[in-house]
Parts: sequence; C-alpha cells; structure tokens
Amino acid sequence: MYRIADLLVAARLAACVSRIDGVRSVYLWRGAVERSDEVQLVEPDQPAPLELVYGRLASGGPAGWF
Repeated sequence: MYRIADLLVAARLAACVSRIDGVRSVYLWRGAVERSDEVQLVEPDQPAPLELVYGRLASGGPAGWF
C-alpha cells in the first residue's frame, strides 16, 4: 500500500501521505451487503488536481491496478 504513497510523493503531487490501518467498510455491491478491511490513505496538505493524481497512478503500475 505504500506504493501509491511513494508514487504521489515522488511525483510531488503530495508532500505527505498518511496511512491509516484498520478501516472497515460496509457497502452495497451487486445487490449484496459486503464488508471489507481496507487501508485508508490521507493526503493532509494542499491537494494536487485530481486529474494529475489519477494520471500518475494510472501510469505508475501494471494495467488494471488502479
């Protein structure tokens, strides 16, 4: 999970990315209630425009990882 944080900081799209473990999500998926454990990443400083962030993440890893 540090891979995303590393990409954003190295590309200077975030000065800092904080990782929060232990996030539990409950959501509706294809008509069923699902639960999953997740890791939340928070970018607490001035955010870069989302199109720049999405573009960097999309080009920074294997196809389909984001």
